[in-house]
Amino acid sequence: DRTGHDVDAVTAGWRELGGRCTKASVPTGLGFTGVYASSITISWSGNGTRYDAVKASNAGFTLNVSTINLIAATTTFTGLDSGTTYWFRVRAYSYGNDVTTFCSSKSTSTKASQPGSPSYSNMATDGIQANWTRNGSPVGTQYYAEVHAGNTFSGALDNSGWITGISWNKSSGLSVNTEYIFRVKSRNADNVESNWTN
Repeated sequence: DRTGHDVDAVTAGWRELGGRCTKASVPTGLGFTGVYASSITISWSGNGTRYDAVKASNAGFTLNVSTINLIAATTTFTGLDSGTTYWFRVRAYSYGNDVTTFCSSKSTSTKASQPGSPSYSNMATDGIQANWTRNGSPVGTQYYAEVHAGNTFSGALDNSGWITGISWNKSSGLSVNTEYIFRVKSRNADNVESNWTN
């Protein structure tokens, strides 16, 4: 007969509970690695399996929202308007498809388009008005025009300062029957300047 001292020990088998993945971290280091007139490239650091990179034209991410889902920690948004400010943010997914909150958003502006070639009006004995086109840049873009004597840019005689209009009337101070040449450049909200147009 078996007593309480010689009862066989019974060991239960393992029961598989199923796997579970830890969560990914919120992406960090969001920044801009390429800013052009119609595209912006962003990059970040993270340990996610994949990411949602989001672009919007306002800080509340309610206007012109575009989302790119990708594996790499960098992407380019194209088809953007020149001289326009955009906001960006990123979130990460884990292997288990859990999603993080968005990282802190950042904004930057596409480059303003180089102004269209100048034309001239209101010619007088001591003044000339230079005119140009926005060339796709939005209203509010700033422009800076210069006037030089002769046909080379060898030292500006005067300038318009930064203005939002698309003309500058140098209405006085020029010499009678003398050749002058003008040039103009633009800048965006981040004060990034375009090349000169002349």
